[in-house]
Amino acid sequence: MEPASWTVYTVMQVEEVKILTRVLPILGSTIIMNTCFVQLQTLSAQQGNDMHRKIGNLDFPTHQFLIFRISDMFTLVGLLDFFYNEAPSSMKSLFTSISYLSLSFGYFLSNVFVNLINTIAKRATPNKQGWLHGQSLDCNNLNMFY
Repeated sequence: MEPASWTVYTVMQVEEVKILTRVLPILGSTIIMNTCFVQLQTLSAQQGNDMHRKIGNLDFPTHQFLIFRISDMFTLVGLLDFFYNEAPSSMKSLFTSISYLSLSFGYFLSNVFVNLINTIAKRATPNKQGWLHGQSLDCNNLNMFY
């Protein structure tokens, strides 16, 4: 068996890898933040589908969703700007896509959390169906998620 030969990289390639590793902590923290955003979006939409839609019965927490949308907007714009400014000229498109990678990992991690908590909740509920088992949240145990 012949040993592999050493590969020599240019200084530019080494610097690009160093820059990429410096932005990885930002990527990790925004994945956690996007997971929280996705949880709020998903469960709030499901609750909105089940609420009473009569005009006198409207009690909608608009301030909560307004703050959520503003923070989501500033976060995405800030991330795009940060990754674009930190990127070397040869990697601008890759670094810009990192903000969307963070968002997609947030959606994936949210799905993992929901499935994991539902699996655990199946053992705790009397009907053994978990906390999201039907179309109506009135019959489910959404409080077990929180």
